[in-house]
Amino acid sequence: MKLADFGSSLALNEDGSFISIQPVGTPDYIAPELLQILSTQKKSQTSHKLDSSCDYWSMGIIGFEMITEKTPFHSDNVYDTYSEIQKYSDKERIMQVLEFPSDVRMSRCLKDLLHGLITKSSRRMTIEEIKDHSFFNEINWYSLREQAPPIIPTLSSEDDTSNFEDVDKSKKRSPVLKKSTFPIKNVNEFSGDDLPFLGYT
Repeated sequence: MKLADFGSSLALNEDGSFISIQPVGTPDYIAPELLQILSTQKKSQTSHKLDSSCDYWSMGIIGFEMITEKTPFHSDNVYDTYSEIQKYSDKERIMQVLEFPSDVRMSRCLKDLLHGLITKSSRRMTIEEIKDHSFFNEINWYSLREQAPPIIPTLSSEDDTSNFEDVDKSKKRSPVLKKSTFPIKNVNEFSGDDLPFLGYT
């Protein structure tokens, strides 16, 4: 596996934080604290101090998707997706609890991990708590680079994509596909003025 697209990457400060003026990210995976920047940057063009816990949120979304085959807040309308994510913001007084599909079997251990990742930033697990979680009991974090991966795909060439499912591009989501089910101006201060950032990855 090779990682790419570091054009929007930010270097961490010594305290593990980073400074962001404008957030970027794929709608379904972006953390609520990054979305909060969208509603505050119009009032003040100041930078915002965040930390790597927003990546732990995205890790939780990916984990949820790997088991259920869908992201927890997905909607055909990105307004609705962002509004659902914003319910997990530290500004919200009501504590949201992640719900799992009743038809999907999932261990208590994994559910506990996902609850610790997909939550308010003030309650989210730290990197040490993640590494110490029982879900990763069999992982030796200190020798990962020397370990053989559990699945090694068979490739016929460098551009062999047979291990990936075909994507139906006709189902591409649009921010104006249909009317939002929420009065956007009254929900988490998110509005159409923020559309330039939707879908950016």
